[in-house]
Amino acid sequence: MESFVALDLELTPFGGDQQRIIEIAAARFRGGQLVDTFCTLVDPRCDLTPRVGALTGICQKEVNAAPRLAEVVPSFLGFVGNDPVVGQSINLDLECLAAAGIRLFNPLLDTFELASLLLPGLPSYDLGTIARSLGVVVEQEHRALGDALVAGRVFLALLDRAAGLGLPVLTQVNSLAAQLPAWPFARLFREAQRRRLKNHFATQHSALSTQHSAPHAEEPDLFTPSVRPAPRPSLHPAPDPLPVDPHELKALLEPAGPVASALPGYEKREEQIRMMVAIAEALNDGEHLLVEAGTGTGKSMAYLLPAIYYAAKNGRRVAISTNTLNLQDQLYHKDIPALKACLPVEFRAALLKGRANYLCLRRWLVLSRSPSLSAGETLLSIKTLIWLSTTETGDRAELNLSPAESEMWSRISAQAESCALAGCPQFRRGACFVLRARRNAESAHLLVVNHALLLSDLATSGGALPEYSHLIVDEAHHLEEEATQQLGFTLSWGDLRSFLAALHQVTSGQRAAGFLPELLGALRGSGLPPETAATFRTLVSTAESAVEVNLQESGTFFETLCCFVHDHVEEHPRPGARLRITPSLRAQPGWSEIEVRWSELVQCLESLRRQFRRLEAAIQDLEEGQLLKREGTVAELAGFQSYLDRLVTQGEEIVSSPGSNGIYWIGGGTGLEDLAVSSAPLHVGEALNAALFGAKDSVILTSATLTAEGSFDYIAERLGLENHRELMLGSPFDYQRSTLLYVVKDIPEPARPSSQRAVESAITELALAMEGRTLVLFTSHAQLRLTSSAIRSRLEDKGILVLAHGVDGSRRRLLQAFMSSPKAVLMGTSSFWEGIDVVGEALSCLVIVKLPFSVPTDPIFAARSEAFDEPFRQFSVPQTILRLKQGFGRLIRSNADRGVVVILDSRVGSKFYGPAFIHSLPQCTVRMGPAAHLAETARGWLEAAESRTS
Repeated sequence: MESFVALDLELTPFGGDQQRIIEIAAARFRGGQLVDTFCTLVDPRCDLTPRVGALTGICQKEVNAAPRLAEVVPSFLGFVGNDPVVGQSINLDLECLAAAGIRLFNPLLDTFELASLLLPGLPSYDLGTIARSLGVVVEQEHRALGDALVAGRVFLALLDRAAGLGLPVLTQVNSLAAQLPAWPFARLFREAQRRRLKNHFATQHSALSTQHSAPHAEEPDLFTPSVRPAPRPSLHPAPDPLPVDPHELKALLEPAGPVASALPGYEKREEQIRMMVAIAEALNDGEHLLVEAGTGTGKSMAYLLPAIYYAAKNGRRVAISTNTLNLQDQLYHKDIPALKACLPVEFRAALLKGRANYLCLRRWLVLSRSPSLSAGETLLSIKTLIWLSTTETGDRAELNLSPAESEMWSRISAQAESCALAGCPQFRRGACFVLRARRNAESAHLLVVNHALLLSDLATSGGALPEYSHLIVDEAHHLEEEATQQLGFTLSWGDLRSFLAALHQVTSGQRAAGFLPELLGALRGSGLPPETAATFRTLVSTAESAVEVNLQESGTFFETLCCFVHDHVEEHPRPGARLRITPSLRAQPGWSEIEVRWSELVQCLESLRRQFRRLEAAIQDLEEGQLLKREGTVAELAGFQSYLDRLVTQGEEIVSSPGSNGIYWIGGGTGLEDLAVSSAPLHVGEALNAALFGAKDSVILTSATLTAEGSFDYIAERLGLENHRELMLGSPFDYQRSTLLYVVKDIPEPARPSSQRAVESAITELALAMEGRTLVLFTSHAQLRLTSSAIRSRLEDKGILVLAHGVDGSRRRLLQAFMSSPKAVLMGTSSFWEGIDVVGEALSCLVIVKLPFSVPTDPIFAARSEAFDEPFRQFSVPQTILRLKQGFGRLIRSNADRGVVVILDSRVGSKFYGPAFIHSLPQCTVRMGPAAHLAETARGWLEAAESRTS
């Protein structure tokens, strides 16, 4: 790219008739150097919102004095000329220009798209993050010229990154790109390959011309990092475990100890030390332990240290499980390396995720070499191809996948339905990423997993995880929920149809695609004897016919199911609604029709399974070399049969043979595509007790929210945990001085029509008094949208930015905007009740709109409630208390934090169960009062708290 123009716009927020341009900037680069710039403000002929001023620094007076858009168009178009146009998410800028009547027909090059190809593993792909990863200086964000200059320099750095790819990678990228004639980066990668070839031949010529030069090394094989993993030693468990010395551990956490020297800002906390000692004793004595540790305890360090020392001292593996992949990655990539660098003990750690998180090389090769790839499949193949040259893990978390690419990931992942490891040629040659991860796990003292994998391993009687007898479960309050999911089953029409389409489908161009047509194509090209080839054509054709019959029968089954749901739901089904399958529902006349349709579908599924078995046997009878990738094909056929086995078995239980410990329901969206039948265990405690607590020497469960009303009884009963120790630790934070809990007692209860208006008024007045700095937690997306719409204009007129989840962007983007804006209100639902960590004045007020009770009609909640004598008091209230404590914990994140928690649900003050909620929270200052006094009280408390701090 000898010459190009980098472009950026500043716009008014989306709303009204359209976004309007308030600043245009462009920068011309030639020969890798900046040669000219263009920049002008534009009068949008409208008032700017406070959001624009806070983000860009552009004021109303400046744009009022600026030229109108029509006046700057000629000079802008003249500057751009015919050069390629570069920008971050450039299509969005071009759409805004087109909406204003300005059309550019130049080649477009998006730095976001290019960076997602060339820079896998970034935490985000905003322009600033991309620039910093490339060493490009960011001087002024959110101004058009500054961002245009950064985009141009980022593009140049990305060109260099592309030119540095290996020749085999560039050759394959360009081979794939040949199927995408309109791909904007095709020329870029062709030029990178040309430069690479030129350098390659020049280097070879130089080596041959130099008498004593060493021979030139060949380009590395694309899969070298995966094929030749470094060997790792095995563990050698001590026959008689040696105890960990708690005093030795305590010394590590002294102010002059190794941990303090390695961690900036470290503070000694007595709660952390007590937790660490209790965990060490539980590991030493082979006991189970429940530990509730309040916010700020430092749980990760408290369990990592005894786990490391116990594992290293005894050559035994300690597994650590987290609920989220984010915490799993934080432990492995941040906390554990920090300890490894400072501790006087040698240990190995490994990270292991579920198989669907890893790329399957065999499936990727099949897809990328297919002659009939769609544009989306081709782009995914290119993205993963470039990534493969650097990844050592094959973990999809390193990739930035679009929603469409995420859906296609299942085509190339090592998911269980179609992956039989032992029969895979990539597995046998050591190139399998799942194999590499498992080998690392087998040699590790510390194994970091997540609840989904942990419980999936238990549900399938092991095999996914190496042997371990000691387990630490962080975020343990999610264990029952995850066990419910892993021990359950869901069959949706969309999933079944996707499975069948992956086997065989006829595309819009009347061309067959999928596993079976690809297998037939491979057999045709393998030079088989005519009789053998004819046999295989018959077998494949019969299997394709079976797929078509299954598609028809499964459609009929789900259509029958859909009609039944509409006949038995009083009102129109809403998205996500669930209809519990009870004995009385099965007695309805329409259910017998569902059982008949299911029986017919089962016959078809079993027929398809028989066809796969015949194909597998015929392929195994071929001589070596008669079919390329024979072992991989056999493995995939075995995987298909395994999937069909589970589908038939689990589906039969849901439809026709319910068990005594099962909960069953029909759910999904309002359409046929999302309709599904599902099952879940009534009580997970029995399974967990048998496979986990009864089978392991020591299991430690920890979280900030395990007790209700000062007792572990609820969580212990739900998890089936019997003989165990308990430790409840408060937070090191002084909540009495730092936190005011204000319960509004006169807002109508949530079910009353006047409640919503009172909630909107209370949030508005509070946000004005607090000057933003507020997080509002909802239990309903609908109420969040309604509230944000009602309060937005009044708050933004006063300079307070309103950020609503699902309305103004993703969770990550909203958090970044909230923390960077001096006056903002952030509104979120379920995912915001946990994992939000905003330290300092940016978050000074937390509003809980409604107590987070479960929906009474939810099938799982309803069925489990029936097991209690007093379901509301014994089940619903404790469950809701744990959720409330999670939300409460979002406010105070450090010793210096001060703030106000507001509960707008008046039932806390009026119902008999209200005191249970208040007594389960940290001991803060509590006041109850009318909504009219809320804003003044909150502001006064915060001012007094800040003065005490100063």
